[in-house]
Amino acid sequence: MEEALVKDKKKLGEILMQKNLVSNEQLEQIIAKQTLAKQTQCQKLGQKRVGELLLEEGLISSQDLNLALQEQKFRSLGLWVIG
Repeated sequence: MEEALVKDKKKLGEILMQKNLVSNEQLEQIIAKQTLAKQTQCQKLGQKRVGELLLEEGLISSQDLNLALQEQKFRSLGLWVIG
């Protein structure tokens, strides 16, 4: 099987959903919570990233977050091998 290097700017939530670690509904709830916090200028929640919020809600583990962030970084650098 031939392998190809592909640059991919996949969002963290997409990676976590692809790995079946969060559902689309869970991700939408976290994004809504983040957006509402930004709109109401809630400093504590509005500045947090999706991964932090998912971790705080207990929806993913720190290991899940770290692995997904590594994958995101490798994809953005074109180092993610798809075979």
